[in-house]
Amino acid sequence: MQAKEFRIGNYILFNNFIQRERLVIVDGKFLLPFNKTNSEINNYYQPIPLTEEWLLKFGFENWGYGSLYSNENEKYTRYVLHNILDGTSNFEIHFIESNYGNILHTEYVISCDEDDRINWGVELKYIHQLQNLYFALTGEELTLNN
Repeated sequence: MQAKEFRIGNYILFNNFIQRERLVIVDGKFLLPFNKTNSEINNYYQPIPLTEEWLLKFGFENWGYGSLYSNENEKYTRYVLHNILDGTSNFEIHFIESNYGNILHTEYVISCDEDDRINWGVELKYIHQLQNLYFALTGEELTLNN
């Protein structure tokens, strides 16, 4: 995990507690609390795994299984922020479950609509990645719904 992956406002685990404002980065490095060394960073700063629970907290709606790519070896669940990008376009995350050769693989990918997946070559695994991507596309923070 590298400090350059994070922005102020990202949700992160700090000493096993969810924090948003505690993240401090100076000169591209984490500023650790309690005078800890960089070798101890993983004990204090951890990314938060992306899950359905977090998507729902951010206001995504579970629109159920997708249709086009579904087959006996693959299915995906659509999570949608409706009419968010330009007032008419959805922002979608697909949770794909594939089973080829008896190997189960799961991943989150971004989508423009129900049938267009975008594979950037980097798996979307963490909350901060989703927050950063959303900010880059909309210019607004992705925040928790109350």
